[in-house]
Amino acid sequence: MSKAKKQTAIPAGIPAPTRRIVEKRLITPIGWNPRTIDIHSPKYLELLSSIREVGVLQPMWVRPDQLRPGAFQVIAGERRYAALMDSPWPTGPVDDFGAIDDRQAYALTCIENAHRDDLTPLEQGKQVHHALEIYENDAGAVAALFGVSEKWVHLRARLTNLSPLWRETLADPKHEVYGLGIGHLELIARFAHDIQNDILSNHPYVLDGSV
Repeated sequence: MSKAKKQTAIPAGIPAPTRRIVEKRLITPIGWNPRTIDIHSPKYLELLSSIREVGVLQPMWVRPDQLRPGAFQVIAGERRYAALMDSPWPTGPVDDFGAIDDRQAYALTCIENAHRDDLTPLEQGKQVHHALEIYENDAGAVAALFGVSEKWVHLRARLTNLSPLWRETLADPKHEVYGLGIGHLELIARFAHDIQNDILSNHPYVLDGSV
């Protein structure tokens, strides 16, 4: 059985949530979570087994869906949402933060991710990409949000230029490129996609740190 998480401090300016029990058909993910849910991982399978047995114990964080009256968007807790959708339970608990704006909602998403395992480089790039969209490309504001330097933000933002082939390959833990660091990937992301793919397929020497 999964354990409830410790209570997390809510940032100033965000109203206290209201606890609700909501039909799962009225819940959809907001799409900001940078983490890829590995439905075959031991951690997810353990969570899924627990939720199938007893339901969701730790409420998902949500806000009202402006396009669907009476429905909600999950801003934190997408793994629990996915497991709930794959369970026989028709409802789940949520903490409803009301009509908060995108920046407030994204701050809550970041808080949730801070309690998880480290993000992969691609997930960091995705996280920064979403943040820059929400903060209108203000790298200083994004850096302040994450507590990092603007250089950190710019390096990870460049990873969104990696080709689809590179992104797919980096998601495979059995491939030799899986462990490449941010600096190496950022250099590769500077090239056009056809050159990136050529490097991946025909020039394996770049993978051993020799460039």
